[in-house]
Amino acid sequence: MPPLVKPALANVSAGQPITAQAWNAILSAIGALYDAVLAIGGNAVDIELRQGATPITSAQVVAVPASGAPVTAVPPRGGGTAFTLTGLTAGAWTVYVHAPGFQPSSTPVAIPATTQTINLTPATTAMPDLLGTTASSAISTLATAGVQLDLVLDVTGQEISKTTLPASKTTSRVLFQFPLPGTQVVAATAHVRIVLSADMEDAIAVVPNFVGLTYAQLVQAINAAGLKLGKVTYANV
Repeated sequence: MPPLVKPALANVSAGQPITAQAWNAILSAIGALYDAVLAIGGNAVDIELRQGATPITSAQVVAVPASGAPVTAVPPRGGGTAFTLTGLTAGAWTVYVHAPGFQPSSTPVAIPATTQTINLTPATTAMPDLLGTTASSAISTLATAGVQLDLVLDVTGQEISKTTLPASKTTSRVLFQFPLPGTQVVAATAHVRIVLSADMEDAIAVVPNFVGLTYAQLVQAINAAGLKLGKVTYANV
C-alpha cells in the first residue's frame, strides 16, 4: 500500500466559500484514509492448537493472505491457550504452524472467522512392542503404525526378505527388535531391525501307546507314526 500523502488544503476565514478544488482534495484525503483502514484490516481470530484434548501453547503461528503481507499471531497470554491473529482483511488466508515435536501444519481459513482449532500430528511415534509376535504380525503392526522396517534377520544372522517373507518364516517369533518398544522414533526413518526365531524343521508327531505290543507290532507302529526306533532294552517282569 503506498504511503498516505497529505493534500494541500487552503486556510479560509469564516464565511468564505470553499472552492471545488479544495472540496475535492478533502474528499480525496478521506477516500485515501478509508482505503488505508480497509487495507490494514480489522478482523481478528483465535487459533487453538491441540494434540487430542491437550492444548499446545509453544508454537509459531503465521497467517498468509492470498496477496499481501503475512501476519504473525500473538502467543497465549494470562493463562490462555489461544494464539491471536489481528489486523486481518476479509478473504482467504492460510495459517501455518510450526511447533516443536510436531509436524508442520497449514490450514486454510476464511476471514471473518470464529475461533479455529488446529490438531497437530506428533513428529515422532512410539515404537510398537513386537517381541514374541509372529514375523507376519510384526510386519503388519509396523505397516499400520507407518514405521519403516529396515532389516529382518534370523538367529543365524542371515538376512530375510522384508517384502516377500518366506512361508517358513511367517510364524517365526520376534526374539529381538531395535529400537526397543516404546522408543520415540520418526516413523519414516526409524530403520527398524528384527531378529526371528529358527524354523521348526522337524515335524511334531504324537507317540502312540506301545504297551502290550509284540516287538514286531512295536516296529510296525513306530514306522506308521513316522518315528525311529532307538535303543531297545529288555527287562524281566
